[in-house]
Amino acid sequence: MCACNGRAAAGRDRRGLSGRTFVDATLPTTREGHNADAARGRPASPARHPTLQRQCGRQEAAPDDKEKARAAGVYELFGADIDCGGLMAWAWGFHRIMDAIDAAKVVVTGHSRYGKAALVAGAYDERIALTLPSHSGCGGTAPYRFIYGNSEQLHNIVGFAPHWFRPDFNRFVDNVERLPFDQHELRALVASRALLSTEGTEDSWTNPRGSQLTHVAAKTVYDFLEAGDRISIRYRPVGHIPSSEDLMDFADHVFFGKPLSEEFGALPYPVEEDPVSWDVPR
Repeated sequence: MCACNGRAAAGRDRRGLSGRTFVDATLPTTREGHNADAARGRPASPARHPTLQRQCGRQEAAPDDKEKARAAGVYELFGADIDCGGLMAWAWGFHRIMDAIDAAKVVVTGHSRYGKAALVAGAYDERIALTLPSHSGCGGTAPYRFIYGNSEQLHNIVGFAPHWFRPDFNRFVDNVERLPFDQHELRALVASRALLSTEGTEDSWTNPRGSQLTHVAAKTVYDFLEAGDRISIRYRPVGHIPSSEDLMDFADHVFFGKPLSEEFGALPYPVEEDPVSWDVPR
């Protein structure tokens, strides 16, 4: 999270901040794909602003274990039968941290599975000024309906991590056309607040070309709201690697009006004609 010209608190930590100060409390980040998701690495703390960094512990909101997911966290509070999955539970935990924050600007970010949760958190809390999912893939910025190459699909993710979703989500396995939504709509829920997704052209499992499609579709909503400069996508020729530098560059643009490099918003794949059947009012 990021705070400017205000006070900030994360959990039990509270301290006064003044001037152009950033508070960065990320969902746990990863370095190397699914096998490293359990490693709670930290993104580099950029030196361009004073930074207070706090991570949000996912296990307290919902255990990341498909066998024990509903034994603790929100399921103890509200019952194991609620239809909330782990991604929404982690987002809910982030929102409760927001309750303890007095800050003018807040950023939520996360990498891989935590990028999925970051997007959900940003979509469902208007107090978040900037949402930045990193390489979030299936269940994040990538669509369920449009799969390019050897990318993760709905049947892969509900087999690997069914506890991230509502209990009956597997009914859409081999039936994704029956889904009443897709991820361009989740992106659009963030509008007109700022949204940046970071992707890697060599990170094929996360469906980076599909993320371009949902970005273009969601930008239609941002343009309609006259907020087209508040949504962007940033591709790098990398695998499953996060970039704190992109976060800070976009935050500087959103909060301080600094110009972005031409790499932001550049689309490396052909733009498809009307892949999504929706439009804005005329």
